[in-house]
Amino acid sequence: MLPRLLTLRYIDRIEGFSEEPIAKACYGREVLDASCELFMHGNEPRALVFLKLSNYVGPMATGKAGKKGTKSDATELKLLEEKIRPDDRAVYQKLKDWRNGKIAGDKTRMQTDFLPHNLELVQLVLAAPLTPEDMKKVKDVRPEVADRHAGEILNILFEIKRPEEGFAPDSKPGEQGATATTPTASEQRK
Repeated sequence: MLPRLLTLRYIDRIEGFSEEPIAKACYGREVLDASCELFMHGNEPRALVFLKLSNYVGPMATGKAGKKGTKSDATELKLLEEKIRPDDRAVYQKLKDWRNGKIAGDKTRMQTDFLPHNLELVQLVLAAPLTPEDMKKVKDVRPEVADRHAGEILNILFEIKRPEEGFAPDSKPGEQGATATTPTASEQRK
């Protein structure tokens, strides 16, 4: 996670705060969390903006995007988010909450580079992979994300209803339509 703290001045001619400093601070990175506090400095309103940004630098910032006909990461993310079924939006939010909880719990900031960003999470929800091998085949998912977090991510993804496969999150194990489970890391080692 990369924290950024910005102080913005109120601009009379636009009757608000400029978004340009925020756009520059976020360029090529995913915003994981944001908060804003308004305060007065003398007689002038100001905004204090705190951003938590991903360590992952997207293709726009590295020069791999921007070719004719390609979309920006933000545009692609927005379009993909619209494809998520209404029933699966809660699962997408759970994945984001899980990821943000991991970031908050990592005081050393050593492991946050290997956590999925929103584009990966959307692709995972849309593809709903069943195994770690399936996860590695999902578009935009980095192999290190699948290697390190497959068990946790797949447990959350199993909440997605897959009627064609007989999976349903509210079924009891052993019944028709029972939810599948992923072996824990200790079970996999045996």
